[in-house]
Amino acid sequence: MFSTENLRFTFPENGITAVDGVSIEFEAGKIHALLGENGAGKSTLARLCTGHLQPDGGRILYNGEALNLRSAADGIARGLVLTPQHPQLSAELTVWENLAIGLHTAKDIAANVLSPQKTQNAIAAALARYGIVLPLTQKAETLDTAQLHWAAIGEALLKNPSVFFLDEPSASFSPQEITQLYGILRSCAGRGACIIVVTHRIQEVLSFMDTVHILRNGKTVWNGSIDSTVNANLLLQEIFGSEQAEWTAAEAQLDTPPIQANTGTAAGSSNINTSSYTNTPQPDTVSPEHPSAASLSKAALKGTLQSSTVSPTSQFQSSSTSQFQASSSKPAAGLTVSHVAAVSNRGVRFSDFSIDVPHGKITGVVGIKKQGLELLEYLLVNTLKPDSGTIRFDGKPLSRIPRETYAYIPSKRMRNGIAGRHSIAENLYVRARASLYRFGIYSPAAVEAWKRSCSFDIPRSWKDSVLSLSGGMIQKLIFSRELDNPPPQLVICAEPYWGLDRKVQLALLQRLRNLAEKGAAVIVLTSDVDAALETCDRIHVLYRGVLTRFMERSAYNRAEIIAAMMQASKDE
Repeated sequence: MFSTENLRFTFPENGITAVDGVSIEFEAGKIHALLGENGAGKSTLARLCTGHLQPDGGRILYNGEALNLRSAADGIARGLVLTPQHPQLSAELTVWENLAIGLHTAKDIAANVLSPQKTQNAIAAALARYGIVLPLTQKAETLDTAQLHWAAIGEALLKNPSVFFLDEPSASFSPQEITQLYGILRSCAGRGACIIVVTHRIQEVLSFMDTVHILRNGKTVWNGSIDSTVNANLLLQEIFGSEQAEWTAAEAQLDTPPIQANTGTAAGSSNINTSSYTNTPQPDTVSPEHPSAASLSKAALKGTLQSSTVSPTSQFQSSSTSQFQASSSKPAAGLTVSHVAAVSNRGVRFSDFSIDVPHGKITGVVGIKKQGLELLEYLLVNTLKPDSGTIRFDGKPLSRIPRETYAYIPSKRMRNGIAGRHSIAENLYVRARASLYRFGIYSPAAVEAWKRSCSFDIPRSWKDSVLSLSGGMIQKLIFSRELDNPPPQLVICAEPYWGLDRKVQLALLQRLRNLAEKGAAVIVLTSDVDAALETCDRIHVLYRGVLTRFMERSAYNRAEIIAAMMQASKDE
């Protein structure tokens, strides 16, 4: 039995209480869900229970013994392991070298004794027992998002955890991979491990978990076993409490046709019912003429602002908007990718790739990560240049349109979405920088006007480090920065729902639809079929660098989309 008793934690830098007297019992041999809206305290609780943070009060008990964990190493030594929401591996090390770090705490593998080759072989053999296949000899920087999560999960499993916390582990996984993941976790539970999964994916909870524990505002509000009396509506009610009416009304206003669950299995797909999934889920060199969020350097945040000659408040509030509306009223080509040839550092290839993203529509591209989603993402934000072909927006090279013209929500939020060494304010100003300076001079009045128009509301000083925010709050920051003022004419959105609670998902969906209705061209890149079905007006299926299927909303067929996506599993 693993439990917490009146556990409390307040962030010292801002006085915010994230965990407020939490008492929960996690039974060994079961898979437990830890639910709550963004900012409820779930990830903080997981970090407290594994030694990454030290509580201000209360106790952590394991088999009746009170634990005094001073570090994550203390937790690992006691068999308490956490897989974080945003896994970070050392980019320059190989995958097996990353996994070998700290293996002195793992059973059956003694990295400090075995030769490098024997260590690599031992790691491969240990992962094979779980069916995890990774390119062990490649550098970690070559991994896609799903592989990063598998590597983090594999690293944790090598430590043979007795209490295993996983924070949004399936965000970037395909239905097949989700089934595989929970098969692994079920086998661990069968050997007596205690599994705790932090997630927002309600259907996943109902399909695979044994118990549910719900946090709200840092407090435990509901505990229960998964049985016939527990359904999605009940869990959502407990997650949001009295605010349920707010997000229920928002959902009704969207007038979204319900996604039909398909109980049969498409060729190559799993038999998992994912009808309610709404999650999801790097080249580091970015061209200076088209800076993406990956280029949030000191120069991007500060130095480049001095060249701006855009007027402050009045022009920010009126000219930008009117310019957008005027352009959106004209017939325009939108985003056009024509006959592009390119290859990623992972070997994914486009030979003759073309796609149109018209104004006034949300266009989705659905596929498994390794089939070209990330390659397309980096081509669109000029992180990677095509070998041939053109990428244009309204007839102009995409690389030359102003930063304020487009919004970019990256799939790798922590790496490409924020500048970790900078403040919340500096991270928010990236798109609106031209509106905040006049003739190269910083305008406090323009900044204050911009703050008032910003939909992002946090209980933090804007001078605080962006890393003081939770993962969910960081995502809200990125959404507000990219989608608020000035309104973008082009939106490039990758894995939009990864790690978001349902209320935030609905707010984001409504924002994307509003922008499309005003004439913006919106492209959504995702491996989450149900996110695409709910969000997009038209869907392309990407397979091996080729768009193999196209459907308008009126002809959506979930089973066919999954079958087209998963064709890879039959061929490989």
